[in-house]
Amino acid sequence: MDRGVEEIRRRARERVAGRESMVMGGDVIEELARAHERHAQRVRDAARPLLETAWGNHLGDTFEGRAATAHVRASASEGPESLLNSMMTNARVAEAIADGLRRTGAALKGSDDSSAVCIERS
Repeated sequence: MDRGVEEIRRRARERVAGRESMVMGGDVIEELARAHERHAQRVRDAARPLLETAWGNHLGDTFEGRAATAHVRASASEGPESLLNSMMTNARVAEAIADGLRRTGAALKGSDDSSAVCIERS
């Protein structure tokens, strides 16, 4: 085998040593669904500070301060295209993917079980 490839593999094993494995229980689909749920939670956690930032007038009670705060609020947390709404949409999509993966996994398991029964009967 190529020594360069072996070196790449060795370094990759070192980098992942001690890290949580994506497939821990042998059910790849369930682990992928859990990974999407963890992603959704990380996105929600990252979005929380937007509320505090957007609601504080950090420039003072002046025309410019009020105007800037209103613009930040609209773009960060209130507007339909705000960063907060985009992040919450991403979290909901990740959870929908997790649900879809679980439904697909259940359908595949049902199909596999049904096939196994048919094979045993033949």
